[in-house]
Amino acid sequence: MSIDDEVFKQNLLLTQLYCEQQLHNRDKNYASILRSYNPEVDENPCFEFNQLTYDLVSYFTSRWTFDPLSGWYRDFFYDFLGEQISTSALILREKQV
Repeated sequence: MSIDDEVFKQNLLLTQLYCEQQLHNRDKNYASILRSYNPEVDENPCFEFNQLTYDLVSYFTSRWTFDPLSGWYRDFFYDFLGEQISTSALILREKQV
């Protein structure tokens, strides 16, 4: 697999801008904020979020609800990445208007 350096840099910048903008949303935990693109597959969201506590410190985790690189999901995973970038770009454009 070859990676186009220019596309990679553009997508990385887009992701950074999107995450920075999303972190201004204080009514959710960081795991939910940074995984705001969460489509459903087989009527279930791709990610689930859990609150954990360790030594009196609470934090949130996110995890896939299925193995994204197995079987049919492998094709979905590659589509998911493209849709995630497109959705981030759309949200950023809407915020600038």
